[in-house]
Amino acid sequence: MAPDPLRLDDFLFRIFYEKGYNTWSDLLKQATEDPDIPSDDPRVEHLFPHHPYFPVGVELDSTGLLTATSTWVPGRGSCDLPPFDQPFQISPRVATPTRLLTSTKLPLPASTWFKQSDNHLAVLVLAWAYVLSARWSEIFSQALPLEYTDSQAEWLDAPPCDNTEAVVDVGNVSHDAARWWAAVLSPGQGWKASMVCGRYKFMSPWSSTLESLPTIRLFSASRSGTPSHQRCPHFETAVQYISDYCALHSLHDQNRVAIATALMLPLANHDRISVILPVPRMRIAPSPISSSPESTHEPIYGRDIRQFDRLLTLSCNPLGVKSILGSIFYESSILCNTCGPWLQGAATFLQSGLIPDLDVLSRMFSLRSPHLSFLWLGAIIAGLHKGFLSGPGGLLGLNRIDIHEAAWTGTLISFIQDHVPRQPEDTTSISRRNEFTLAFLTQGVARYRYPPIFPYAPLGSTAVGELDLDIRLHMACPGGHALKFSKITWPCAGGKKEVYEAATLTTITRPSSKPSQAVAPRLADYSGLDPDRDISERVTRNIFTWMREMDGFPVSERKIYKHEWLDDGDSGDHDRNCAEGDGGSTMGCDLNVTVGGWISGVMTARCNSL
Repeated sequence: MAPDPLRLDDFLFRIFYEKGYNTWSDLLKQATEDPDIPSDDPRVEHLFPHHPYFPVGVELDSTGLLTATSTWVPGRGSCDLPPFDQPFQISPRVATPTRLLTSTKLPLPASTWFKQSDNHLAVLVLAWAYVLSARWSEIFSQALPLEYTDSQAEWLDAPPCDNTEAVVDVGNVSHDAARWWAAVLSPGQGWKASMVCGRYKFMSPWSSTLESLPTIRLFSASRSGTPSHQRCPHFETAVQYISDYCALHSLHDQNRVAIATALMLPLANHDRISVILPVPRMRIAPSPISSSPESTHEPIYGRDIRQFDRLLTLSCNPLGVKSILGSIFYESSILCNTCGPWLQGAATFLQSGLIPDLDVLSRMFSLRSPHLSFLWLGAIIAGLHKGFLSGPGGLLGLNRIDIHEAAWTGTLISFIQDHVPRQPEDTTSISRRNEFTLAFLTQGVARYRYPPIFPYAPLGSTAVGELDLDIRLHMACPGGHALKFSKITWPCAGGKKEVYEAATLTTITRPSSKPSQAVAPRLADYSGLDPDRDISERVTRNIFTWMREMDGFPVSERKIYKHEWLDDGDSGDHDRNCAEGDGGSTMGCDLNVTVGGWISGVMTARCNSL
């Protein structure tokens, strides 16, 4: 019997299952043996320095959609392959606020991030949600000034006892600061940040409504009364209020964790997840001072406000955040027809109960991709890890390929980011991995304008004589080809355009992980092994349809073309090559392939295709 061209036999299916299982088993061993992982503090001022940021005055359309245009350079040196554009579309607003709840049954895990026994996480997350919204209102042309509501947190007249729950001592503060804290920690919504786009009114992506039991109350030794009508403070003023509070309670570590969590609120809103945080519990402040030398230091994001704007811009793209978070479950050496068992093994281990707590899980994720440890820490605290760990499908994701955030954060999320080396002049074939990547980089057919929706590369190779003309012309270019971000053009008020150009052409690489010591192989749990539920079929069908739907399959791929994974058995020859839905990525794009685009593709079709 001839071997199956796509489906693994039982032996190989088991081998790839074990690879996925052992990948995460090894990470658990490293994370538990070294409790200091991550060894470096997540310095907010150094995160993602190549990430673009919104210019002041950026404008949305009448539906609240932001459409910018990014430009990419696909070649090097003397290659005449031109740059190409990609649409970048996001909705940096929400229709309803995110539910934020506090619970007495949700203690913070013991962690290197929390050096003290008390916790202020909910307080700081709510404060940073305001700060992000305040800056958002300054950047977007249609945004309105922030305004207070009638809801305020209750004030205590007497100082609280030590280690009291749900009582927040804000220190000696001004009337303006007291009013701000009363709004930030109020039940429901104590402030509102909104914008008007056409006939629609939206909220800032970090808008939240607080449900706290017990209700959070405030104390300040200096408070003698709070005016009922005041303006909301500007962005810089609110940042200073947070700095003073952190100096009072020595919260340098918790402050960084809080901003990481606040950055996840738009994604929680998108996924309709309520964020649950521990009820504040704190010791009596060491001294009721209004300021300290530490409070006059530079903000947590550094002296350059553009760094804060980078994080704000990233946070406004929840699907992009999800894309780079999910990258830790992508393994570039795994192909489309083997990803199913690999993901089954990974999911089985991650759901096995062997990971003792969320702190260890965060260290495992940090080991996998150190540059994402800051974001993953916030995502875990916000509860967003649960969707990823729901099973192989959660690890794989659907339409989770965002090449913009991948380039801007230096994250590897798809084979489409591979560097395609120069092929020898006498070569007779090229790997399909390189062929499909070149098809995207040459942008020669409308179908290839957008990357495939799954990250795993195709298997096998294609004879040179069966390649598209564009690919044949560029497979031997000096230096090869790779996807490099060049610039993005933002739409601004009054029809103006603002261009952000990359300081350097960003190269995508996966951060190298620390080498692990040789360990005895762990006996895998095979309870999740299920060849009948192999998602490799879906991934393989998508990638081949993405590439071959326009021009058809080469004659040499007849066995793949006729395979049950691609052939539903009922279709005629005309639509046997069609995917279930669209084969390209829909990340912020309109993928309707026009008749003109189809005709232009047919003109470069293979003469020897099926």
